[in-house]
Amino acid sequence: IGVKQRGCNGLTYTLEYATERGKFDEEVVQNGARVFIDAKAQLTLLGTEMDYVQNKLSSDSLKMTKTELKKRLVKKASKMPNAPLTFNALPATSKTVDGKKLEFSCQWATHLSDETFDWVFRLFSTNMRELYHKSQWGYDEPSKKAELLATTARFIIVYVEEESGKKPIAFCHYRFDMDHGYATLYCYEIQVVPECQAKGIGSILMSILDTIGRKAGMDKLMATVFAYNEKSLGFFHKIGFTTDETCPTEEEGLDYLLLSKSCVDSKPNQ
Repeated sequence: IGVKQRGCNGLTYTLEYATERGKFDEEVVQNGARVFIDAKAQLTLLGTEMDYVQNKLSSDSLKMTKTELKKRLVKKASKMPNAPLTFNALPATSKTVDGKKLEFSCQWATHLSDETFDWVFRLFSTNMRELYHKSQWGYDEPSKKAELLATTARFIIVYVEEESGKKPIAFCHYRFDMDHGYATLYCYEIQVVPECQAKGIGSILMSILDTIGRKAGMDKLMATVFAYNEKSLGFFHKIGFTTDETCPTEEEGLDYLLLSKSCVDSKPNQ
C-alpha cells in the first residue's frame, strides 16, 4: 500500500503486489492478509480503514475513516518522547529581543523533577492566580497541579544563560488531543516570568508549537483565554489566532474564549 501524486487533491492511494518487504516498510498482518505499508505513506495512512472497490470507473478505490486516522495521529504524536526534537521544531539559535541567548528543554510532565515542577507552578500562580480568582472556575490549586502533572501533559521550558548559570524564564504546557472531531495541538499554558515578558519569548514558543502541529498532521492549534485577559488575547490575535467555531457564545454567560489557528494552511516560520 502506498500513495502517489494524482488527481485534484494531489494524492491517490495505490495497491500493488509485493514480493518482499522494503527496508523501512511497516508490516501489518490481519485476517490472514499480509500487507506492507510504504515508508513514505505511513503518516498519511495511519488509522485508515480500507475497502477494495471494483466498479466500471475504478478498481483501486479505498474508503477512509478520517476520524480514526486523526485519532491515530494524535495517539502517535502523544507517544513521542520528544516531539519538538522529532519534528525539528526547535530553533537552531534563538535570542530575546534584548540579545539574551535561549535554551530549550522538552519533557513529559511525568518526567519533571520536583524542583522544576515547583518552579512551573510558582510561575503559573504568580501570573494567573488573580485572573483565576476573578473567573467562574475560581483558583483551585490541587486541581491545577493535577492538570499540570497529567500523563498527557508535555512541556517546553526556556532557559537563559546568566553568569550564575542557566535560569528558567518561561514554559509552555501543551497536549495532543481530539477536540470536536479535530486533531488538535492544545496550548494549555504559556507563561513567562514578569521581567522577561514582551521580549519575544512567547512568540518563539508558539512558533515551535506551530511547526509541531503542522508536521504532526494536526488540524489546528488551540488555546483557552479568559475573556477579560486583554494582554493574552492581544498576543494570540497578533500571531494569527481567531475565535474558534466551538467557542461559547456571550449568551451562555461564560468568561473564557476558545481560540484557534489552522495547521493546514500555516507555513513554517523562518
